[in-house]
Amino acid sequence: MNWSARAAVTTTVEKVSDSSPELELALRLVRGETTLREVRGVPHEEMDARYREACGHYDVGNYDEAKCALTFLTAHEPREATYWLALGGVEQARGDDGAAARAFAIGALLDCEDPTPHLYAAESFAALGNLSAARHAINACLELGAANDAHSETVAKAVELCSRLGFGGAR
Repeated sequence: MNWSARAAVTTTVEKVSDSSPELELALRLVRGETTLREVRGVPHEEMDARYREACGHYDVGNYDEAKCALTFLTAHEPREATYWLALGGVEQARGDDGAAARAFAIGALLDCEDPTPHLYAAESFAALGNLSAARHAINACLELGAANDAHSETVAKAVELCSRLGFGGAR
């Protein structure tokens, strides 16, 4: 649904005269004013524990279990880039580079200054054979990484990926 259609639907829903708690909650979720974590009352400590659980599953190669935990986390706290990047890593490990690229793209949208999701997305695009998208993601990684010396390792990996893919140089 495009944003203007969503706005029209939201306006229509707001005009309902007998507003209910369910309708109010739905509107708050659609507007991004709350999260499923907040609605369900899931404490931050539980989210942290589930993230550690997902990482533990990933570390021992239980990718399906890691995906399950991370799907819970992204559904309950969809604006947390870390969860999306971890989900992308799990999808890469599972061999689903399309799903991985989508998760990395969401992570990139949520943390616009971090070049890392672009590097990981480039790897997934390359695995899918989409070299044009891989080059674009590498360029984004290099551009963002150049703005902050803290990302020099990520930039070095992007340059190495450029070389492996035969790009010679990005841009």
